[in-house]
This record gives sequence, structure tokens and C-alpha cells, in this order.
Amino acid sequence: MLDNASLVTRNPSTMSSNSSLFSRIKPGIVSNKKIRGFLALPGEVRNMVYAYYFQTEVFCEFAASDYHFTQPTRPTVKLRSNAVSTSNFICTKDINQDDTMVVRVSRRLGKYNIVQGLHTNWLASVYALSLVCNQIHAETLPFLYNRTVFIFASPRRITNFLHVIPGLKLQQITKLRLHYSTYGAPKNVQDIIWQDKHTEAWKRALKAASKTLLNLQNLELWVQVSLSPLRLNLREQWVKPLLQFRRLNKLTTVNVDVQSHWSKGRWATFEGNKELARASWDLHELFGRALSLAILGAKEAEAMAEFNTAWEVTYRRWQYNLGYAKIGW
Repeated sequence: MLDNASLVTRNPSTMSSNSSLFSRIKPGIVSNKKIRGFLALPGEVRNMVYAYYFQTEVFCEFAASDYHFTQPTRPTVKLRSNAVSTSNFICTKDINQDDTMVVRVSRRLGKYNIVQGLHTNWLASVYALSLVCNQIHAETLPFLYNRTVFIFASPRRITNFLHVIPGLKLQQITKLRLHYSTYGAPKNVQDIIWQDKHTEAWKRALKAASKTLLNLQNLELWVQVSLSPLRLNLREQWVKPLLQFRRLNKLTTVNVDVQSHWSKGRWATFEGNKELARASWDLHELFGRALSLAILGAKEAEAMAEFNTAWEVTYRRWQYNLGYAKIGW
């Protein structure tokens, strides 16, 4: 029986290959060069520079190029005529919000088109500092995602965003704004299935977002309710997708703006009855607050307390006219 030593000596080919392999290794040369310039500064100082550079918020909208998030349409101008390809990526400046930069991404993420990418003017990048080198890019990523407000108006775009962006970057997001519109009231009973699919799509998307955006701190919800009759209570089907964010523990600020046909028509909707119109607007605002409290973890009775007081006491005389109901409470 051969021992290990005999095995090694009887296989000269292996021994020669090993020797040739190790013979290629050369001793490392220690460089005397020192890092100079910005990267030579202590990390604490670089973080102060990054915090100053990223102190301005940027709105990153994921929607079609002709989609308008607010009514009336915000007056915007192009930041630079040749900044980017206008078919997929629009960079604008909002005049009414202290020169806040608005970046519109209209193409589906993950479907990069090199022809359109060649038209991108990287010099006009909103955060050009992140493009300097790999090290600065890695160091500024948390600042970039923390300072950016991500805005969505479609469950499909939310799902696409969560699928393409790496999880470590998603955990850096702290600000989110959603424009959520209900499906509306189908005229035919057989069309209710589309209303249910619309609500379920939003529920799946927001459930995935609540499980992924673990460090989300600021949440804004712009809700457009197109249902008839209009029911304002926390047990409605269209409310359930929004309550998915209750699982987030780091949420500190939640603002919900609820709008419907009865809050947009002003005096004309109520035939000039200013008291009735004011009651309708106030109830919409109070229900938005109730949704905010519910998302932050309040129980149903606590969240709806202010709204119920207004409905049962302050505006009791207008219950028949408004018909926001008590069903389901």
C-alpha cells in the first residue's frame, strides 16, 4: 500500500505543474502613492459634504410622459432642451415648489434601450456627484435614496420598481408618494370583476412595498374615490390596500388627501349651498386624517373618532343630503 509521499513522487506531471504555477507568483509591490484630493478627507467630512449636496429634494415620478399627477396641471418647463431622450425620461423643474427638481421616468425599468440611452446627457444629471467614481457612488447612494421622493400612480409600476431595484437600495428609501384612484362604479353587474381586479392589484403592490421599504418614514397618499354611493369608513374595499402600510414601524409622517366628486365641484355641486359644501369638504379632510391615524397603527374607533363626531353632531343636519352613510361602521 502506497503512502502519500510515494504518490507525490510517482506523479511528476502534477509536481511540475504545481511548481510552474507557484513560480508565476511575484512579490507584491507596495505603492508609496497617497490618496489626494477629496477622497483623502476623513469620512465624517465627506459625509458633511454629501449632506450639503443632497439637501434639496428631488421628485422622481414613475408614470407616462403625458400623465398629470395634480389637477390643475403643474406649470413646468424643461430643465435643458437636450438633457435626455424625451420619449422615455423627462426632467422638469417645478416653478411652484421652490425650484424642486422633478424627474419623470416613463419607460419600464429593466428594459434598457441603448439607442435611447445614447441620447442621455449625463452632464445634466440631477445628482452628478454620484457619477464621479465607484467609491463616491457607493458612499452617496444612501443620501440619494434618502433625499428622493418616489412617486407612483399605478400598481404595475410599483411592482416593476420593486422587482428591478436591488433590495439594499430599496431599504434606503424614506419618502414615498402614491396617487391612488379607485376603479369607479360599474354600470353592469358583470363588470364588477374589473373593479375587484383593480383593487386586488393595488393591494398586492402595496403589500409588497410595505414588506420591502422597511425604512420608509414619510408617506403621502392622494386618493381619488370614484364610487357611488360614497362611503367613508375604514372597512370599505378600496381602503384595504392603503392599510397594508400599518406593518411599517418606522413611519413617522402620513398625510392622506381624500378627494371625490363631492369635494371638487365647489359651490356648483351643491347648488350654491355653501354650508353643505363646507361640510362635505370638512368630512373628506377628517376622513383623510382618520386614514392617516389608522396607517400609523391607531384602532378603528380611535382613528374615526373625530370624523364620527363631525358626522353625528356638527353636520348631522346634512346626513340626508350627503349620504356618506353609517353602513359598515
